[in-house]
Amino acid sequence: MGGSIRVPIDNEETAFSIFTQQQFHPARFSEMLKFMALEGIYDIQAGFDEHDQRYLLNERSEFAKSIEQLNPLDKVILKLLAKDWSKGLYTDETKSVLESELGKRPSNPLIGAALTRLAEQDLIYNESRGVWLVADPSLKSFMSEK
Repeated sequence: MGGSIRVPIDNEETAFSIFTQQQFHPARFSEMLKFMALEGIYDIQAGFDEHDQRYLLNERSEFAKSIEQLNPLDKVILKLLAKDWSKGLYTDETKSVLESELGKRPSNPLIGAALTRLAEQDLIYNESRGVWLVADPSLKSFMSEK
């Protein structure tokens, strides 16, 4: 009897739109579906609205706790990366920005140590030589608002 359930086209399009808004994050999408089943919500848009409100509040709270524990240099570097800083992190221009935020000019070893700490916490990753990116799109969005 194993047949598939046919989803109406408009619901399919809505589901894909929601999946896109969740940055194509399958765990987040399946968590939303689980939430909907447990709460008895059968409309995908209503389920998304309800779940995402709770999810985003919780996620932002967790991000705030994680960021609070970072040292000042790490926070500023993460903020720069979240805003798609296109300059090299060891350039004079970057060091000037860091100095204006921190009150003192960081050395190359301090910047390197900050990048290592952020990478060890899975907050950033090295895409290629000299190119660092924020690991989680939601964290990037959260930090770019700061």
